[in-house]
Amino acid sequence: MSFGTGEHQTTKIVLSFLQKYVKKEISFLDVGSGTAVLAIAAIYLGARNAIAIDTDEWCFINGKENCTLNNLADKIDIRQCELTSVTENNFDLIAANIQKNILIEISDEIRKRISTNGKLILSGLLITDETEISDKYNSLGFQLVDKLQLDEWIGLVFSLK
Repeated sequence: MSFGTGEHQTTKIVLSFLQKYVKKEISFLDVGSGTAVLAIAAIYLGARNAIAIDTDEWCFINGKENCTLNNLADKIDIRQCELTSVTENNFDLIAANIQKNILIEISDEIRKRISTNGKLILSGLLITDETEISDKYNSLGFQLVDKLQLDEWIGLVFSLK
C-alpha cells in the first residue's frame, strides 16, 4: 500500500485545504501523489482535470487502480515521473505532500508550473520546517496565505505575490 490512505495528519490537512481552494473547472497537479487520493478528491470537488505524479512504481500502480475504481481514469492522468518531466504548466492549484528537503529541491520546478493566480498547497511538514519552507518559497515570489496544523504537522498555502 502506498502512502495516501487519507488517515495521516498531512493528508487530512491537504484534504481540508482542497475543500477550501478547489474551484469549479480548475486544473490540478498532485506532486508525490501516492495513491492519488488528493487528485481524486480534487476531481470530486469540481476540478476539471488532474495530473498526479510520483516516482514510485507502486504509487503509479495504486493510483491507476484507484482512479479506475472511482471511474475517474478519463479525468486524472497518473504518471510515474519526476516533476521535471511534466511539460504542462499554468496549473490553478498544485499540491505537494512531501517532506521538506524535497519541497525545497523542487521549488523552482513548482514555480514554473503554477498559473499567475494559482494556489500552492504544501504539506508533509513539521512545525519546525515552516520558516525554511516559507523563506524558500517567498524568495520565488510566493506569499503565505493560509496555514493549518494537526499535532506536530503543518500545511501551508501560498499564492504568487
